[in-house]
Amino acid sequence: MIAFLLGTSLTASAPPQRLGNVTRIFVARLGTEPGTELMRQKIVSELATLRTLTIVDSPGKADATLAGIVSVEFEYHPGDRLSRNTEPPPRRAYCSGAAVRLVGRSGLMLWYGEARPGALGAFDSLGHVASEIAGKLSSAIERDKLAKTSSSVVPGTEGCPLVPNGATRLKDIRRLFMEPPSKFADAEVIRAKLLGRLFQSRKFAIVECASDADATLSAASWVRSVQTPVESSGDGIDYAFTDYHASTTVRLLGASKQPLLEFNLLRINSDKWTASSKAASQAAKEILTAIQKDRSR
Repeated sequence: MIAFLLGTSLTASAPPQRLGNVTRIFVARLGTEPGTELMRQKIVSELATLRTLTIVDSPGKADATLAGIVSVEFEYHPGDRLSRNTEPPPRRAYCSGAAVRLVGRSGLMLWYGEARPGALGAFDSLGHVASEIAGKLSSAIERDKLAKTSSSVVPGTEGCPLVPNGATRLKDIRRLFMEPPSKFADAEVIRAKLLGRLFQSRKFAIVECASDADATLSAASWVRSVQTPVESSGDGIDYAFTDYHASTTVRLLGASKQPLLEFNLLRINSDKWTASSKAASQAAKEILTAIQKDRSR
């Protein structure tokens, strides 16, 4: 989608875009769930305070686009009630986390970052997460400006032509495209985190357009809550422990949709965002291990 918005694609002759040269940024939609637009505006506001960056209103005017997903939930706070007879208080927006990536004009991923709420939880979550994302991105850009070797250019991929007709072995992969998930927000969270972990490995470039890739990755993911009831307490309230089961089925396809790798995994945690993170980390580890084994043969 980002590559479509930018209207460009990678070419073997074009020099790779450097993170340190980014000055104009467009912030794309960060999810479709209620509250995600509010979170996007918070991030825009934080980025707008940085003197080194300019926020633009369309991808065509930008050096790079900030994309990804934020998880926003709404919850009541009983302490807001004046008495038992009052109406329930308005729900407060609570950001449980953000996983975003910066995509250059060519559709090449330049940067990845995550953020979670601070110590005050729901009371400062939106502002804290937005500030964390803006700060991390700004610092990464400044570091890349000073570095002799760009952190956004993966060794071995700059100026390297695509494998003719696509990869036929895992070791052939130089540029990887990951298909968008289903409409469920949980699947997009795992996708965003998996892309980030693969990007941070610096084993290959991550692209936003399938035609610019040697291989295509797909992940069918979902997060399911499982409650374990316990006995009632003395005040008559029933309590339950909730576990979040993050399930993922991963397929890596090469030339002509030839299967190169396929596996299933399940990660469980009491926190939804952490369960998704563990699923993405485990999936990335499985992929990178398989590629390393194939390259060492």
